[in-house]
Amino acid sequence: MTAWLIFGALAFILLVAAWFATMPKGGVTMVATAVALAGAGYATQGQPTLAASPAQAVASDEGELAAALIDLRNLMDRNFGPHKAWLTMSDAALRRGDYPMAVAAIEGGLKQNPGNDELLNARALVLFMAADANLTPAVALAFEKAKASKWHPGPYYFEGLAHLSDRKPELTLPLWETAMTRGTPKGEWRAPVGAQLDALKNMMAQVEAAEAAQGAVQEAPPQSAAQP
Repeated sequence: MTAWLIFGALAFILLVAAWFATMPKGGVTMVATAVALAGAGYATQGQPTLAASPAQAVASDEGELAAALIDLRNLMDRNFGPHKAWLTMSDAALRRGDYPMAVAAIEGGLKQNPGNDELLNARALVLFMAADANLTPAVALAFEKAKASKWHPGPYYFEGLAHLSDRKPELTLPLWETAMTRGTPKGEWRAPVGAQLDALKNMMAQVEAAEAAQGAVQEAPPQSAAQP
């Protein structure tokens, strides 16, 4: 849980800035600000006495982002079973940006543990990172395969993150809501992801209200000039 506390309230400001700025779609920068939503929501809602972290605390490179995503995925996992050794090897490779090795470790685990939902979810995450946080056909297929068990929240969460990276929050929202119905009822991941979901809903509501207000102004009839 401490990994999420490093993100302060400024993280949400960074996300809103990215939302309205001309930042290109996709890429680790946009996803980093999206991931920071959880820290922003949890720090301000779950830990009201926690001081805001500096902006530098937001994941600033692929290594830090990979570590944050791995930590969250580990909270979603059951954390037992013979497949964990393969996940450990894959995670170590992913943290240093060695995507081929990370995938190879997972594939080795799947040969011994075919259909394991945690390995399938981890493979989808690795492919997602290797694709520079873009939802390519291969990544989308990996997420679909990982959803087969209908237990693990990871595929729904990370696919939603991919859509948010592509500035499609309307596709992210139902996936994250589904993620909250999966996994262990008392999993530690629920607090940060729940805060992230709430922050996303609030952001979407504010954007919708702003667009509605702008539309009302544009549709209002021009006022006639005052007669002398």
